Amino acid sequence: MTGVARDHWLSKIMEQPVATFVRSMDGGIAFGDFGGRRDARIDARSTHFPEMREMDEREGTHVTARLLPIALLLALLAPTAIGQDGSGRPLPFSDDQLPPPPLPQPLDRHFKGELLAFDGERIELRWDWSDAEQLADFDAFVPVRKGLRGSFSVADGRLIGRGTAGIRIRLGYLSDLHVATDATLTVPHDLGVVLSKPDVSDESILCLVQDRFFTNFDKAAGNANMINKMGGIPPSTPGVTEFRYVDRKQAPTLERGAHVTFDVVRSGATTRFTITPDGEDAVDFAGKDPDAAMTHFSPGLYVAGGGAEFGPLTIDGVIDREWCADHDVLPHIAGNLLHPGNRFKGADKRSAAMVERFLAQGPDTPEKQVVSAGRIAALVGKDSLALVIRMRAAEALTEKGLADGTVVEAIAHLLDGKDRPSRLLAWQVLRPQLPWHFRYDVDGEKVDRREAALLIADYFQRRDDALAQGKIFVDGYWHTPARADALRGEFSTAWDWRSPRIRLRTNMKRVWATWYFNALEAAYAELVSVMGQEPPPEQLPLSVLVFDKPEDFKAFCEKNGYAEKAAWGRFVDLEKNCAFVTFEGEPRAPYWAVGQLSKVFLRRSSGRYWPVWYDEGRSSWFGNPTYGTSKWDGGALTVGMQAEGYEAQLLRAAAQGGDLDQVSHFMARDPRDLDKAQRRTWYAQAWALHHWFMVEAPEEIQKRFGRWLVAMQREEYAPSKVDAAGRKLYHTIFAGKMERVDELFLAWAKTL
Repeated sequence: MTGVARDHWLSKIMEQPVATFVRSMDGGIAFGDFGGRRDARIDARSTHFPEMREMDEREGTHVTARLLPIALLLALLAPTAIGQDGSGRPLPFSDDQLPPPPLPQPLDRHFKGELLAFDGERIELRWDWSDAEQLADFDAFVPVRKGLRGSFSVADGRLIGRGTAGIRIRLGYLSDLHVATDATLTVPHDLGVVLSKPDVSDESILCLVQDRFFTNFDKAAGNANMINKMGGIPPSTPGVTEFRYVDRKQAPTLERGAHVTFDVVRSGATTRFTITPDGEDAVDFAGKDPDAAMTHFSPGLYVAGGGAEFGPLTIDGVIDREWCADHDVLPHIAGNLLHPGNRFKGADKRSAAMVERFLAQGPDTPEKQVVSAGRIAALVGKDSLALVIRMRAAEALTEKGLADGTVVEAIAHLLDGKDRPSRLLAWQVLRPQLPWHFRYDVDGEKVDRREAALLIADYFQRRDDALAQGKIFVDGYWHTPARADALRGEFSTAWDWRSPRIRLRTNMKRVWATWYFNALEAAYAELVSVMGQEPPPEQLPLSVLVFDKPEDFKAFCEKNGYAEKAAWGRFVDLEKNCAFVTFEGEPRAPYWAVGQLSKVFLRRSSGRYWPVWYDEGRSSWFGNPTYGTSKWDGGALTVGMQAEGYEAQLLRAAAQGGDLDQVSHFMARDPRDLDKAQRRTWYAQAWALHHWFMVEAPEEIQKRFGRWLVAMQREEYAPSKVDAAGRKLYHTIFAGKMERVDELFLAWAKTL
C-alpha cells in the first residue's frame, strides 16, 4: 500500500479481546459455543482454487487449540459489554447469547502492573506508567467534595492527575501496608496519597500536601501538610462529612513545580506520612485515627482542585482475603502453582506439583515420571482442590493437547457436574475442539446439561474415524461432503463459520464457503492495515451473509424487511453490522463481498457515517469485480489496484471530452438522482477520486486528504447531513487548492 493519506489514521492496531457468543444449533440440539479470541493463534489456510483443501465445519479459519494460557481460558468466559451497563449485542438474524460470568482471577492475571513479591499474605505491586493500560488496575472515584471534576491519565511514563479525582487499587488490604511514590506538584493545591475504605468514597485517610493558594479555600488549613481522617465520624451538621486532623505541619513549604517523594505506612491504627522535597530533609507526620480506627483499605492517589505528575507507584501490604472473596480475586499465583506464595498443603500441594510436572514433561521424560493427561483431567472436576489448581489443570490440558479420546470423554462428562467451576473449565477445554454450532449452557437445566454431556462425548468418540473417512459433522451427524452441501443448501440451514473477526453465513457449497471465508479474513487484515485501527471488540465479529442464488437473496429480503432491496443483489445494513451479497462464481468471487465488508468495517472502526462518494469509492477500491481493483488467489489478497475494462475507458473518455465533473461538483451529486448512464459514471468517478487521493496525488494533496479524513472523524454527523459536512470540510481544507486538484485529477483520469 502506498500513499501518505493512510498515515493519518490511528497508527496503532488495538489488541483487545473480542466478543464471544453462544448460539443455538440448527435443528434444535441443545449444544452451544463461545467465540474465539484474537489472542488465539489463527491459521488462515493458504488454499488455491480449484484444488481447495477440504475444511471441516468445526474449523472455519482454523483456531489453534494449543498454547492458550489460563488468562485466555478466563477471558473466553468474560461477558461482552456495550458501554458500561454490561449489555450485549446479538449478531444479526441469529439467537446469540452472552456467555456466563467469568471465574475469579488469580493475582498474577488480575493486574497490569508488576507483581514484585507475594508470600501468601503480603503482596508488593509496582506501576511504572510505561503503559496506559496500567490504569485498569485502579477504580476511579471522587475522594473529597463530590460533584467536582477531574481525571487521571498516563503520558510519557508519568501519571497525571488534574482537578478533583482519585484512583484506588482494585484490591483490598488490611491495616498493614506501605505506599510510596514521587510527584511533581504542578498545582499543589490539595493532593497526595489516599487510604480509602474499599468501595466507599467518603471514608478515607488522606495524606496530603497543600500550598499557599489553599488559603483561598480554607484559611485555617492553608499552606499546611497533614494526615486527615475523613468520614466515619458523627457529623456536627447533617449531611456534612467531617474531617479530623491526625497530624499537620507547616513544613515543608511547597510551591508550584516542587518535586517531592511520598511515603505512607499504615500499621494498626497508626498512619505515618513522610514528605521529602528534593534537596531538603524529610518531614514526618504520624498519628492514630480519632474515634473508631479504620481496618480495611484500597490505597491510591488523589488530587482535589490541584494537579501533579506522579512517578512510579509501589503498594506493599497484607491482602484482605475477605475482600478477595467478595470481588472474585483469587489470592494465589496461577502462572506457577509451585510459587511459595501459594502455600499449598496436603492434596493441594501434591496436585499442584503434578500439574506443573505435566506441563514440564517432554519426549525425554522417563516413562516412570510421565504424568498422564487422564490424571490431570481428573483434577479439573475435583471441587475439594483450590480453584486455581483446577484452572491451571484446564490450561495444561489445552496447552498440551488432549492425549486420547478417553480423556476428552472424561472432560465431557464434567459438563453435567454439580460443581459450576468444573462445568466452566470443562467447557473451555472442549470448546476449541468442537464445531461452532455446538451449544452448551453452563447454567442450564440439569436435563439439558446431561444431554449435552452425552452428545459431546459421543461426538469425540466418533470424530477421529469420521474425519479419517472425509466426513463432515452437520446437525448432530457425520455426513459425506456432498450430503453436507445438500443439507446446508437452504439458507435456513446454511453454513455458519466464525473467527474472532468474521462471521460468514452462506448456503454455497463448502468449497466456495471456504474460498469466501479466507478472503474475508484476508480483507479484514488489509482493512486494519489501511485504517490503523479495528472495530471495538463488542462490534465483532463483522457479519457477511452470502446467498447461493438470486432467489435465496430475494426471499431473505422479503422475509426480513428489505423488500425494496430484493433486486439489488447486495447491500449493507450498517445498523445491524452486516453485509448481504449474492454469490457469483469465478472470476467475480469474492470481490463484492470484500467491498461490502469494507463499508461495515469503516462504520464500525471509525464510529462515524461517511459521505456516499467516499464510502462507495473506498468500497470499490477494496473489492469490485467489474473494475478489477483487487485480486484473491486463495492465499493472498491484493487491493487498491487500478481499474481496468469498460469503466476505466468510460472515465478516460469523459475526462478527455471535458465531461468529468469537477471534484466539488461531483461530491454534491446524489447518485440516486442520476439516470443509469450518469450513475455508472458517478460510481466509477467515486472509485477514481478515492484511488487518486490515496495513491496517485502529490504528497501535499495527500496530506490535505489525510487532514480531511481526520476532520471527518472528529465529529459524528447524521446520515442525512454527512455529505454536506464532507463538502464543507473539503472546501475548508482544500481552500486555494481546489482548482489545482481538479487540474491534476483530470490529467490523471485522461491516462486511464
